[in-house]
Amino acid sequence: MRYDLRALARARGIRRKGITFRPIDPTAVLAGELDAIARDIIAAAETEIRESLLPVYEPRPSITQDDAANGIANALAGVGSAMSRLVLGIGPKVRNWATKVEGWHRPKFAAGVKAGTGADIAANLQSADAGDQVRASADWAASLIQGLTDDLRKKVADLTWGAYANQTPRAELAAQLQAVLNISRKRADFIARDQTTKLAANLDRLRQQEAGIAEYKWRHSGKVHFRPEHLAREGKIFRWDTPPPGGHPGTEPNCGCRAQAYVNLDD
Repeated sequence: MRYDLRALARARGIRRKGITFRPIDPTAVLAGELDAIARDIIAAAETEIRESLLPVYEPRPSITQDDAANGIANALAGVGSAMSRLVLGIGPKVRNWATKVEGWHRPKFAAGVKAGTGADIAANLQSADAGDQVRASADWAASLIQGLTDDLRKKVADLTWGAYANQTPRAELAAQLQAVLNISRKRADFIARDQTTKLAANLDRLRQQEAGIAEYKWRHSGKVHFRPEHLAREGKIFRWDTPPPGGHPGTEPNCGCRAQAYVNLDD
């Protein structure tokens, strides 16, 4: 605990029980910035496939088999290189994204506390306090994008060589590769939404615990596809030091539930 929110609120004459603050829901814009980092890599692969790989692919080459295979190998290497060049530069971009999420979350939390208790805690909130969480979240997101890139590179190579061995027409291979690219885009979108939610959830925990807030109300995400056990927790009180099965809100994959700060000031 860095400061005692209960003491600050009581100093203002607040003695109410069960004060809750507005849940802080991460925006699609924040997730979109992380999504764009991965999509740039996928777009580079798509360009290389269209401009370099497909033009040299010929299941029934008029040139020698060795020359045809070499052309495909060189083109695949070009696809991999285009992706690798961008992957090497994602570290600072992902860290900037994580820093931006923290900078967005901090005043939201301060505003919620002020609305609920009248206490102005803005000066108590420092970006440096969330430094470890920001770095950890950035490293995790970057590793997931790296994994997506590695998987895409492998799938493109496997499909291409398999098509060449089976004399699959170029148009059919092009359709197969486009399907793989589309799947990668969906995966990038999932990573971006999930990682943004997780970082926001971890910042909820950090900021609440800094203020000495020990409890929270579980707020269900309202998603169409939800975990029944999460819906059953709606409105119930949990403690940060006693996580429920599966963890706190936002912990499990694609969980959009929130931890709404809960404070008693009359005890």
